Amino acid sequence: MFVDSEGGKSVQPAICHALNEISITRGNAEFMCRFDVYINDTLLTIVQGDGVLISTPTGSTAYNLSCGGSIIHPSADVVALTPICPHSLSFRPIILPKTAKITIILPQEARTGAWVTFDGQMRFRMERNEKLVIRDSAYCVPFVTW
Repeated sequence: MFVDSEGGKSVQPAICHALNEISITRGNAEFMCRFDVYINDTLLTIVQGDGVLISTPTGSTAYNLSCGGSIIHPSADVVALTPICPHSLSFRPIILPKTAKITIILPQEARTGAWVTFDGQMRFRMERNEKLVIRDSAYCVPFVTW
């Protein structure tokens, strides 16, 4: 997966890669997050809660699983979109084709900014009116088996 970030005034990477998951969370803010989630430029849902995860099959057994997401077989060409402690029963974990373009917008009316973390390592702040576009990466990771 890789992410293009657009908009906002904060200094952040333009393109990032993740092998396992991308988490977008409220961090230590006392308010719940609000995100508008689009799939292939069509509004899927408005997330209200502690955040959202986008997981690959290799990342599906970690944070994704503990948030109630599905375990994904390693050969499946899909990603999981999982809410973190949602404040609504209308948004449940969903499995999408890896070719889906996932756009997450932190709207102006959100009560707080958010933190975007790649594989639990690299992290940057997402401010109101910023947008993340998450797509399948052109790079793959070779594995050795015997």
